[in-house]
Amino acid sequence: MGDWEQHEECLLSLIGNKDYSEHNIQVILAAHLFGPLAGGYEIGCEGFPKEARKCPKCGKDISDKLKNTSLGNGDVWHGNADILVNGSVVKIGAEDDNGSGEPVRKKMRRTESLRDDETENTFSDESHVSDSVVETIGCHATSQVLAQTIVNAFTEVNKERKLANSFIPSFIATSEVIRITMYNCGLDSLIMSADLDIFKYDRDKTTLNVSTILNVWYALNFNNYFDERNELFPKFEILYKKSNFKELTDKVYKIYNEKCTKPMTETERNKIIRFEISLESYASPISSLIDETRTLLKNVIHASP
Repeated sequence: MGDWEQHEECLLSLIGNKDYSEHNIQVILAAHLFGPLAGGYEIGCEGFPKEARKCPKCGKDISDKLKNTSLGNGDVWHGNADILVNGSVVKIGAEDDNGSGEPVRKKMRRTESLRDDETENTFSDESHVSDSVVETIGCHATSQVLAQTIVNAFTEVNKERKLANSFIPSFIATSEVIRITMYNCGLDSLIMSADLDIFKYDRDKTTLNVSTILNVWYALNFNNYFDERNELFPKFEILYKKSNFKELTDKVYKIYNEKCTKPMTETERNKIIRFEISLESYASPISSLIDETRTLLKNVIHASP
C-alpha cells in the first residue's frame, strides 16, 4: 500500500472528526485507501471546491486527480462518480443522506454494539438490500450507489465486451464503513456485502481493519482471477437470482447495453435524466462469492514468482 503509516494516520483522523466536510472525507478515502490499493484514482471535478483540494491531515494536493467522472447516457440514468478506481466507482455517503437530521456517523456508532457481536464472516446473509445499509448510509445514497453499480458495469462492458459475464465491483463508503457492490451484466445479478468497518476498535488502540482493506483489494482485483472461465463460476450462476434489471428497464435496456459510456460526451451530459433505477432491484449477498474465491486468490498469489 506504499507508505502505510502515512495512509493509516490520515485515515485514523476521520474518526469522530466533525470538522471534516464530505469533500475532505472523499479526498482522504481516495488518496489514502482506494487509490493506493488500486494503483491510482480520479476524483469527480464537478462542483469540487478549491479549498478542499488537499488532504486536511497531510496536505497532499489532489488537484491533478480532479477529472470528468461522468458515466451513463443522457437518455437514461447518468451521473458523476465521487471517485473512480480501476474501472470501479466509489460513492461517498453524505453526513445526512437519510433525511433524518441525524449525522450518518452517529447512526453508525448507535449500531456499533450490534456489529461487535457479529462473527468473523464479514459478509451478510441478506437476500435483499438490507435495512441496515439504508439506515447507515441513507436511502438516497443507497439508491444512487446501486444505480451507479449497474450503470458502471455496463460502461465497462461496452468498452470491453469480454467483461459481459464478469462481476464489476463498486463501493459505497462513509468515514467509517465500506460496502462492496457488484453487478454482472450477463447474469443480470446485483450483489452487496454487509458493512465492512474501516477501523478496528481495541480496548487500548484503534487501527485500520486489515480484513476490510484486504476485502477491498480482493474486490478491486476480482476479475483478474474470477470470470466465466473459472471452475466456480457455474455454481454462482445458479446461486444468484437475477435482479430483473432488464425487465425493469424494458425498451431502454438496449441503451444501457450498448450506449452507456464513461466519461460521457458533453452533449450526453447536458441531456435530461429520463429514467431512475428503482431500489426494488434486489441485491444478493456476496458472502459465498468472496469467501470461496479467497482460497483461489491466495493460491494464485502464492504461486506467483
